[in-house]
Amino acid sequence: YKFSSDHSYYSTWVIVASINAFYSFLWDLKMDWGFLESNAENPLLRKKLSFKDKKIYYIVILGDLIFRYFFILSLSPQIMNSFIRPEFFTTIVLSAEVLRRSLWNFIRVENRHIELMKEFRSTQFIETAFVEDENGNLKL
Repeated sequence: YKFSSDHSYYSTWVIVASINAFYSFLWDLKMDWGFLESNAENPLLRKKLSFKDKKIYYIVILGDLIFRYFFILSLSPQIMNSFIRPEFFTTIVLSAEVLRRSLWNFIRVENRHIELMKEFRSTQFIETAFVEDENGNLKL
């Protein structure tokens, strides 16, 4: 069975697949990576970041969006088989998906680490009865 552009379900499939890819992309940003916080310091990102260079995050976001739409092609390889040999197509699409998932995991682990660090808040300074003498030794 060939999937052709004149098929009555073709446009519906393209719309549904595109909506799914974009929704999954937004889910990655908000739920998995903790991005889309409203703050002026890091637009579209979260307040706490591990890397100082914010370009890394924007590149990963753009890559996730592109690779999510690229993966749609693997769901219907008949579309691309007219342009490229199936073996090359499969290799390219699946390699891109491995890269996307690797980037996803990298940012997800970073976000989870930051979330866990929030639970272990630093304690406030508590005054004790101990006093240091001139040698740095503690005494009552």
